[in-house]
Amino acid sequence: QNMGFALTVFAIGLALRSHLTARHAGFSLTQRAPAAALVSTASAAASAPALATAAASRTATISPQQRSLEERFGAFPRTWVPIASTFELEPDRPTPVKFLSQDYVAFRDNRGEWRVMDDACPHRLAPLSEGRIDRESDRIECAYHGWSFEPSGACARIPQASESVAAGAVPSRRACVASYPTREHKSVLWVWPWEEDCLTVAGDLRAQPEGFLRGVAHDASTYTRDLPYGWDTLLENIVDPAHIPFAHHGLQGKRDDAIAINMTSPIPIHAADAADADAADAD
Repeated sequence: QNMGFALTVFAIGLALRSHLTARHAGFSLTQRAPAAALVSTASAAASAPALATAAASRTATISPQQRSLEERFGAFPRTWVPIASTFELEPDRPTPVKFLSQDYVAFRDNRGEWRVMDDACPHRLAPLSEGRIDRESDRIECAYHGWSFEPSGACARIPQASESVAAGAVPSRRACVASYPTREHKSVLWVWPWEEDCLTVAGDLRAQPEGFLRGVAHDASTYTRDLPYGWDTLLENIVDPAHIPFAHHGLQGKRDDAIAINMTSPIPIHAADAADADAADAD
């Protein structure tokens, strides 16, 4: 039971688990770090990668948030990040989300696909999560000056610009918002926020067989709680089963249940290659 609890917490926390930030009235232009200055790059395509196919290639250079991630967490594993539960997102309103202290905005486009962008308008860095989704044009609109952006992150309209000025300003790389590859799976929104090309989505992210739960009653609920410590502290706690009988005595463990734990047993690791994947598919 203790191990099951630990694994459940790990699955929920997942070390990388970002938390939804509270929506607040108004916004502060001082809360954005200088590193998020005017976006100097074009947006990366945000289309979801196909299953078991070559990863979608990036067409943009590194964004300020990607640069910040690289500088602060360069050794962090390059993997798809479970950035939010879709139960906690608002399909018709932009929702702010965080990952490793970086600010992102998530919303669903008219095709039903989730989009994730940097939560900062390139004009004055106002959070796009305070804006709105224009369903007629399928664009996200900044609440400060009304700049609007395509789901891909490309700037689509600058209301204050004359036709001649807009002709040069709208397609400018400086007017784009960095957008990231996403994948919705099992009610979790996954994002690839890294500079490198995204990995192919395969294995457990394949769709469930048709009729997998036919005739089975099921329901899902989520619970989110923001805790005042970092992901590294969470991981260190989760991978330490020895503390459960004592720190959680009377709740998830008992002191008398403490046992010796062999911490030196080798764990076989096998890196599956393409031939293994083909064989698994054949089975």
